[in-house]
Amino acid sequence: MYLNCHSYFSLRYGTIPIQDLVNKAVELGIGCMALTDINNTSGVFDFIKACKTANIRPIVGVEFRNGDELKYICLAKNNEGFREINYFLTEYLSKKKDFPNKAPSYQNAFSIYPLDFLETSPVLENHEFIGVRFWEIPKTYRFHNKQGFEKIIAIHTLTFFNKIYFNLHRLLRAIDHNTLLSKLPKYAEANPSEWPIEEQKLFENFQYFAEW
Repeated sequence: MYLNCHSYFSLRYGTIPIQDLVNKAVELGIGCMALTDINNTSGVFDFIKACKTANIRPIVGVEFRNGDELKYICLAKNNEGFREINYFLTEYLSKKKDFPNKAPSYQNAFSIYPLDFLETSPVLENHEFIGVRFWEIPKTYRFHNKQGFEKIIAIHTLTFFNKIYFNLHRLLRAIDHNTLLSKLPKYAEANPSEWPIEEQKLFENFQYFAEW
């Protein structure tokens, strides 16, 4: 379920050094996790190296955002998938274009859209899914009859370790928005629950949605 982890390579957003991220996974007994920094793949090779040393299966990808708006998370199946994701990322960043509402039709990567994407009643391809975090579960009920609901998967986002890291995250967001911390809009910051949770606790949070 750790399919959406941010390191400090998520510039002006993430707070966690790569090695600390992997160490925390070891502490929690997590055997597989995905590094998905925002519009950035700079930490991937350090992440893979650290995971292999810790006997953790690494998954790599990117969280695509237009400003504060999450568009999708893309995860590579293999090296070719990582190339596909990087090609798409580079094309849009180099041309300073906004990312489109739909990710490419990857052959070797998965795309995970936010829950609100169901409002468009999307026709999802085999490699495309809808990601739901445990604090979003109450919002799922209004989408039960929407096309694409059957492709919901459970994910967990990790952005900070504790309240100190969360406060650092908020300072980074205020810097990015060039505003006072007291005036930082809530939509510009992460959910306070984006911190490490034991795997068993995550299962308990999703226990009423075992069919996912």
